[in-house]
Amino acid sequence: FGAGRETQNMIFLTMGTGIGAGLILNGKLYRGATDLAGEIGHVRLTKSGPIGHSKFGSVEGWASGSGMAEAAKHSINEAIAKGEQSLLYSLAGTNGRPISARDIWNAAQAGDSLARDMVVATGEKLGEALAILIDLFNPECIAVGGLALRMGDALLGPARAVVKREALA
Repeated sequence: FGAGRETQNMIFLTMGTGIGAGLILNGKLYRGATDLAGEIGHVRLTKSGPIGHSKFGSVEGWASGSGMAEAAKHSINEAIAKGEQSLLYSLAGTNGRPISARDIWNAAQAGDSLARDMVVATGEKLGEALAILIDLFNPECIAVGGLALRMGDALLGPARAVVKREALA
């Protein structure tokens, strides 16, 4: 159905508060030995970085909505120290709520360069995760939902560039 129509090997990646993958292999949902297959969010991309599932530098820490918000804290503090301007300063920690991926996206759409850089960085980390999935499973297609639908090419363009550079052809 949908993006996976007429495929036998595909991956659906859900990208929201967390990040996970549904694997369709040889026309069937692959569940793994204990029904936990597809937990790409647990894979560590870097030794340090935002935390996802109690693991520094995980895919979820870098490429989910909550990971994007967590990484933003560090980016905002660095930008303030450098004297850079950003719409995000007024959102960070105001109204008793933490900054969100939606805040970052709204600021990026309003032309904020710090927010745009955060979207690009998230897209690049997403691309690294996609390249791992491509190299492991050789799918016919990968469909990405959630944040990717809302952010479109601003997020997926950098992801595609990393996939092109890193994944097997």
